[in-house]
Amino acid sequence: MTLFLVILLILAVGGRAACSTICPLGILQELIFKIPGTKKLVRLPFEPRITKIKYVLFAALLILIPLVFAPNKENWEPAMLVVKILGFSLVFVLSLFIYRPFCRLACPFGVFLGIFNKISPYRYTVDSSCNRCGLCARKCAMGIRAYEAPNSMECIRCGKCVKGCPKKAIHRKKIFQGLHFGKQDSAK
Repeated sequence: MTLFLVILLILAVGGRAACSTICPLGILQELIFKIPGTKKLVRLPFEPRITKIKYVLFAALLILIPLVFAPNKENWEPAMLVVKILGFSLVFVLSLFIYRPFCRLACPFGVFLGIFNKISPYRYTVDSSCNRCGLCARKCAMGIRAYEAPNSMECIRCGKCVKGCPKKAIHRKKIFQGLHFGKQDSAK
């Protein structure tokens, strides 16, 4: 349990950076999305409304797992197997058309990590040279306008907005900015 909490704390420090770097389901969804031959949708027209499902799912899991599923685990095993098979199948089919559908619409762990995006030392900042051209939103796989919400809970910290900004107005915050470890000020 202690190891689990330590890993959770390490992941939380990066916000949703783990979603774009080490999540196996996210990586698999990206690979499936790259298969040619189908029309690709980066943003769904009804996405802002349907995204709320993952917040309800997160709250439900926080309540249901300890109260219902954990005490009666043996009774739920057949149903959970069917849910897993159907759920993964649906995610993989949707991944042919939609970029990271599970991450965008249903991932409860992404909700948890997203809470830390605003307080994580690994944040984005947008400086005054930003002209709000919207190129960041077009480059962003999650469709986020960095000039409006650089540390959105939906941001997976992939860095495409930073690389795609023609004004270089989006920056990753330096984690230990202003701290000097082991160096003495040469002016003294």
